[in-house]
Formats: sequence, structure tokens, C-alpha cells
Amino acid sequence: MLKIGGIDNVYRIIDAFFDSTREITERQQKAIMGKKEFFMECYEAEDNSDFRGTVWGLTNAMTDFLTHKKRKETAHANDSAFMSVTFDTTALNRFLEIATSMAR
Repeated sequence: MLKIGGIDNVYRIIDAFFDSTREITERQQKAIMGKKEFFMECYEAEDNSDFRGTVWGLTNAMTDFLTHKKRKETAHANDSAFMSVTFDTTALNRFLEIATSMAR
């Protein structure tokens, strides 16, 4: 498995993914911080414990993040989430590019 190193590298990867290095408003900053915190909850989840420190662990966390992030409650919210993650892999592909480029 491709190693990513310590927790500092995890934070560098999620900073790059969420593009938190550019100038943003305070409201945008809070939203990004909430996303990062939720991502870290996914990364630190018990079912990911054997894979932390690897790109596979980051990928597991990202798929959990994408499928469980808060969305508007609608009659088709679950279907829309599934279809978005399954058929539009743009976010996951971008994340994988960042993670693999920063892996050791």
C-alpha cells in the first residue's frame, strides 16, 4: 500500500484538496473547516483504523465523506448522493491525484 506518512501529511493533503490556502471570507473559512473536521472524523473512524497512513485509508475516508456529507433533505437525497458519487468521480479523482502525488 502506498504510504502517506504521518498526520501532518494528511493535513497537507486535505488542505490541498479543500484549497484552503487561497484568500477566502470568514464564512467560507468556517465552511471549509467544517468539511475538514468531517473528513478527519471519516479518516479516524474505527472501520478505517487498519488503513490510516496509507492512500487507501485516505480514499476510504474520502468516499465516506462524499457519501455521508450533509445535503438538503429531499425525497431523493439518498439517490442523488449515490448517483453523484458513483457516476461523477471528479472529486474522488482529484483527491486521488493530490494524495498519490504527496505520498512517499
